[in-house]
Amino acid sequence: MTTELCQAARRVGAALARWSVERRFNGRRLGSQFKAEADRWAHELWTRELQAIAPGSTVISEEDEQVGAVPPPERYWLVDPLDGTASFVEGFPGWVTQVAWMENHRPVAAVVFAPLTEELFRAELGRGAFLNERPLVVDPTVFPVTLVDNYPEPRGIAAAAMQRFGLSRYLESGSIGLKICRVGAGHADVFVKDVSVKSWDVAPGDLLLSEAGGVLTTLDGQPFDYRGSVAHTGLIASRSLGFGREIAQWASLTGFRSTLTA
Repeated sequence: MTTELCQAARRVGAALARWSVERRFNGRRLGSQFKAEADRWAHELWTRELQAIAPGSTVISEEDEQVGAVPPPERYWLVDPLDGTASFVEGFPGWVTQVAWMENHRPVAAVVFAPLTEELFRAELGRGAFLNERPLVVDPTVFPVTLVDNYPEPRGIAAAAMQRFGLSRYLESGSIGLKICRVGAGHADVFVKDVSVKSWDVAPGDLLLSEAGGVLTTLDGQPFDYRGSVAHTGLIASRSLGFGREIAQWASLTGFRSTLTA
């Protein structure tokens, strides 16, 4: 399945890259997010691709206006057609297109593709994680030094975590999915966010990071639960479960979690 998913991701990614060059940025603002016209087009492309792979399957996407209206089935596609729309619109390469195949409320196959940097991440439950066919294995014993986030300089909870845990390096990256993959690829040691995230933001990276040996949790330190609401309380992506737990405890004590859930 992942071979077909990789091929589909490259086709959707190529279309998005073309639209980026053509600057097809017409869209609308929903709350704090800008939804580009390309988000919807990519959703339509993915729907066709995934129906070709698994005819009659259910596709749940960020662009699905009916999402959350009914509980998801036991098996379905979970898609973020364009993760990192701000990067896409502003001309930065840190956006991806990503998809996960869900079974029994957990991701079992996933692909995350960053077209402008030609990085294709893939993972399959029990079969490992890969970046451009290079196996990914993180070392949980390495002392964490690098935090990844999407601003030119660390701010908010990212800046506070760097100071509290003595992290000396900062990596700027784009979309949520890509930042999780950066931890899985060993480019960074930790990624922490105290904003609400959605299932399609995290499910592909969740599988990739766990298959690489790392761990992804909500800001409370709990595994992501894909059975109910698509909204979740922040995230922590880490090389090791132990360090992730330290961050979760610190976030709770310092009030980041209570601020988020208020």
